[in-house]
Amino acid sequence: MAQQYGFRASNNLSDVLNRNACLDNLGIDGRDLALLVGTSDAGVTEGDYQNIIGLTSNLEQQIVALASGASAILPPLLNKASRFGDVFTGSILASGINNDRPYYDAANAIYGPSTASFFSPANASGFASGAEYKLGPVFADTTTVSGLSFNGLAPAWNDYFVRYKEYLSLTEDSTSTVKKTPLYLAPPSSFSSNKVWLDAEFSSFVQGTGGEVEQWRDVLGRATAAQLTAVNRPTRTLNLRNGKPGVVFDGNNDFMSLGNLGTLFPSAATLIVVAALGEPNTRGDADYNLFSTLNNAAVRWRAGGTSGSLGAFTSAVQTGFPSPMPANGTYIFTVRASQALGLSFRTNSLETATRSNQFVQQITYAPGDTYVIGANANGAAGFFNGAIFSMALFDAVLTDKELRSLEEYFAWRFDFVYDPDRSQSVELENKQPLETEGGVPIVLG
Repeated sequence: MAQQYGFRASNNLSDVLNRNACLDNLGIDGRDLALLVGTSDAGVTEGDYQNIIGLTSNLEQQIVALASGASAILPPLLNKASRFGDVFTGSILASGINNDRPYYDAANAIYGPSTASFFSPANASGFASGAEYKLGPVFADTTTVSGLSFNGLAPAWNDYFVRYKEYLSLTEDSTSTVKKTPLYLAPPSSFSSNKVWLDAEFSSFVQGTGGEVEQWRDVLGRATAAQLTAVNRPTRTLNLRNGKPGVVFDGNNDFMSLGNLGTLFPSAATLIVVAALGEPNTRGDADYNLFSTLNNAAVRWRAGGTSGSLGAFTSAVQTGFPSPMPANGTYIFTVRASQALGLSFRTNSLETATRSNQFVQQITYAPGDTYVIGANANGAAGFFNGAIFSMALFDAVLTDKELRSLEEYFAWRFDFVYDPDRSQSVELENKQPLETEGGVPIVLG
């Protein structure tokens, strides 16, 4: 497949630099050009006649052929070459990826950034042979390179991606040096179904002088959790886990309201919450409500015993659900709900409670109208004692694979997973270091 210049195919840069070759490609006899110098366009004069009697061929035939070629070829070229790239539907086969810009070698052969971003797979009828030239990049839904297939959409890069412990290994062939590039975990906002994401590190806040949180804003500015009453505001505290902040609720009267977001989750919802129970205030919390959408004072994630009375995305309080629920520790909790699914609850990536609608309807999905964090109803009871690090809401039932990706994203950021690139001390649940008999803390990494 050759890059082409002029009205005839040429894949050699030396042809382009050679003026005689260019004239030959255009079908013009170069010997005639010198004779036309000084010819008048105001009418035939004796001087004009003396110039044109020496023509080696019929000038009119040359011009007519050239004009006809220009009329036939230039309009299609306008649709085939654009600095914005080509638009098409189909497969692209890339036989080589070279430099970041076109270049030519010692033999004057021309190379593009890659065969895929250089040529279009569309019909090349506008040329004598070869393909259509493209100046822009290539975007494809499906890309296959050396047996590696990708199906789906690649999310745009942003600062919320986090570098992961795994690396992608690349090699040109079996004898080449293996090169590695880091992989990154995608944030909740990379999912089109994500509607709300509150994060203690990435969100913006309106705070008082002591760190009291009046407004906790969605990372992308789509929603805001607010508390207008000063004594009911939680506090944003720095360096709680892995050097990252958390929003701390006192367990007495702190809570925040997102208002009525029911229209965002009309038929399905997934909620992911990263929270520490009790810490850093006191040890544990046996009666708490992390989040609810149902305006009912009875709702709890844990109601004094080992089970809860969940009031999130259902039309009624789910007494005895979920069960069991912990009173201590730091967790990634996940709730999924829809009329087709029913209700599912996960703790640290493991499904711990379900109420399925597959065979017998056990719950009725309802988006709710009272979205509250850290207490039930509008701060009537069930005050949460502990820290919330992040909370993400989606308007779909995420698949197990999607959930695993997001749960790993939060686990990696908030120190749930061993990181080989840094030292991590081994701690007990009470935050005291695990030590050897000689009193030396045990450190991984």
